[in-house]
Amino acid sequence: MKILKHWLFWIILGIIFIPIVLKLAGVIERNFGIQIIPFAWIGLYWFVFFVIMSIKALKDSKKKLVYAYVSVLPLCLSIGEVFLYIKITKEKNQDIIAPHEILGFAPKANASQHNVFKVDNEIVYDVYYNTDENGLRVTTDTNTNYQKCLHFYGGSFTFGSGLNDYQTLPSYLAKALKSQEISVINYGINGGGAHTMLTRLEFNLDSHIWDKCYENVVFYIAIPHHIYRTFGVYGGPKYVLKDHKAIYSGKFTQREKDLLWEMGKRDTTIMRRITNQLDKSFIYEIFVDKNIKSSTLLEDIRYHNGYFSNPNLLHLNTTTDLDLYFTILSQILDFLDQKYNTELIVILWDNDMHAEFLDKYDEAIKTFLSNNHIRFYTLSEIIPDYPKDLDRVKNGDLEHFAYRISRWDTHPNALANELIAKFLAHKIQSGEITTHTAHTKEIQ
Repeated sequence: MKILKHWLFWIILGIIFIPIVLKLAGVIERNFGIQIIPFAWIGLYWFVFFVIMSIKALKDSKKKLVYAYVSVLPLCLSIGEVFLYIKITKEKNQDIIAPHEILGFAPKANASQHNVFKVDNEIVYDVYYNTDENGLRVTTDTNTNYQKCLHFYGGSFTFGSGLNDYQTLPSYLAKALKSQEISVINYGINGGGAHTMLTRLEFNLDSHIWDKCYENVVFYIAIPHHIYRTFGVYGGPKYVLKDHKAIYSGKFTQREKDLLWEMGKRDTTIMRRITNQLDKSFIYEIFVDKNIKSSTLLEDIRYHNGYFSNPNLLHLNTTTDLDLYFTILSQILDFLDQKYNTELIVILWDNDMHAEFLDKYDEAIKTFLSNNHIRFYTLSEIIPDYPKDLDRVKNGDLEHFAYRISRWDTHPNALANELIAKFLAHKIQSGEITTHTAHTKEIQ
């Protein structure tokens, strides 16, 4: 066909090819977890196009030379994309977090990661994360004697995001209780919550650790955003309600996770859509990540309040839509009681500015815990002037956080963890919190 020989046809086809391959790349990555490097294919298409045009311009040396020179640009794009894909993938493989067949994701065993976060060339934090042979965050100053164990479950607040190993809550508590030969264990996972805790227990992922402990007490560090995580905003283990029971149903897919985030997107401008496509370029990624500007961060959905917060994506009804989260907590309680004869103690970050809905779910959570006779302590109780952090934000002061790392990362800082640890150490030393002798009655 003559049309196939016309250069205009191949230009139009190339223009159509660009959005198709970008869309295809997103679909394949979401559904299969495979990266096809779309901009490398786009570059390759135009390289071949200009090479062919150069070959066809045999009688016109100037055109031939122009086409040859221009073909170098898309070739460099393709080579650069492939090179940076390999480089970035290698760096990501050194990340402390890895895919997990049951949990969806979890820290690697015996891993170390240097984590630096800068905004406008100012260091927000420069820390190291280290895990032990079980893939758990290293708890410094803990005893190796496993007769008495304090088990800490939760998400990034428990793990100690943005902090060194010795600055986490479990590490501070281990230091305070070192003379009592109590082992403190940190099961926290960034992006985790009650659903990851239940999965770890139900699948006996930590049973080899628990089996060494004769006496136990369990702490769950709760933030309201864990409610949303049960619906898959960060992926992880998936539970569905059936006959008033939370049933494990595999892992959330990338598509399920994306759908939740799409519900909360506030910026649908053309520039944002273009940027979303450019994000699929590894060349673009490496240049953008080199220097994060505060103005760039504030365009992100998580910073629309002027500080880091988890977006209110699902708009749950606090009286009817919290059943899944509360059912998961109930099953954790039953599991611990029946299999290990131990209680669950909840540390609740009330008035939590780490979630944009702040105190929206506080009363519902407190009511559930009270009605189910679950012992809990709130941050407002543990640190009396803690609510002042929220007051400062409400009054427009985004720079002076007493118990958070910074406006750019509102995870607990070392001071908050140290004060919580002192509070818990006092409760343990006074006998208000006591370990319980374990038994091995199996769950029916």
